[in-house]
Amino acid sequence: MRLTDTHRLIPSRYPPVGIFDAIAPAASAAIQALDDGRPDEFERILALTIPLSRHIFESPTYLYKTGVVFLAWLNGHQDRFQMVGGLETARSISHLSRLLVLAEQAGILRDPELACRRMQGLLERALERTGVEVGGTSVNKV
Repeated sequence: MRLTDTHRLIPSRYPPVGIFDAIAPAASAAIQALDDGRPDEFERILALTIPLSRHIFESPTYLYKTGVVFLAWLNGHQDRFQMVGGLETARSISHLSRLLVLAEQAGILRDPELACRRMQGLLERALERTGVEVGGTSVNKV
């Protein structure tokens, strides 16, 4: 698999180095596979992270940290999804929702049930802020 849509001086088929905070579990498994002499497994594991990486680094690229912090929160590494200067609101709720789906597909959620509970709370707070009535309908699962 070759990536053609990159914004790097040196093209690479792998995600940018800054993404490794977000994909650490997959990167660790990929490196272990490579160390075990299984390059095809290395490729397979990292290939699963490419859509997630592209989404995190979606334009405007400088907001990638919002995605990294969001994933840290979903994985239980933080008590709150909060950033200096309110940057947790820099990406839309739809962007963050897609991030959750891609993280699950890449296999980097340590506890998918925790991630879903946290996302459900985030979605409920977003609905409250908008003042939208949902007429008895609740968000059950993302």
